[in-house]
Amino acid sequence: MPRDSARAEKRRLATTRAEPYLRDMANLHGQDVAQASRAPVGRVVIGVSLVWIFLGLVWAAQTTMGAILRGVAPVPLASAIRTTLVQTLPWIPVTLAAIALTTRFPLSRPTWKRHLIAHVIAVAVLAFVANILVVLGYWVNAGIFNGVGTLMSQGLLWATVNFHVALLIYVSVVAITHAMLYYQEPARRSS
Repeated sequence: MPRDSARAEKRRLATTRAEPYLRDMANLHGQDVAQASRAPVGRVVIGVSLVWIFLGLVWAAQTTMGAILRGVAPVPLASAIRTTLVQTLPWIPVTLAAIALTTRFPLSRPTWKRHLIAHVIAVAVLAFVANILVVLGYWVNAGIFNGVGTLMSQGLLWATVNFHVALLIYVSVVAITHAMLYYQEPARRSS
């Protein structure tokens, strides 16, 4: 019976798109495949989170130092950190979504025409989501909530005004994700 379950598990792995990744990470004789597939996801979530937190802290320090160097009213570091984290933390789920979409819809030579429309739609939707989260963060800091309609309209307004930023972030994430997938490809083929 254990041999049949191992065959069934191999068949299930072969039918998934993540099969090469899971095969490399899973030891079918002892480790649970679901547990093996969570390991790299956790590392990606932690890595993306740390990058955005680091960028927020650098931005806060730059804001504080910039005010001092310009000779204007100094910005307290705590206030600068709070403000910049409100602006950077919403990009964590958006970045993770962009990575997932890039993995699911790669822009490789044979598939780029089919998958490009998914990325064009995704950049607009993710810009909207990120800006809704930014507006919500400012409202939470102020202790107010002006309603779902106002949240949607403000999110749309800021997504439109800051679309160039969202586009730059999305394209950067897609490029980095493709570079990582390309870098990992020879290792997957050799195993």
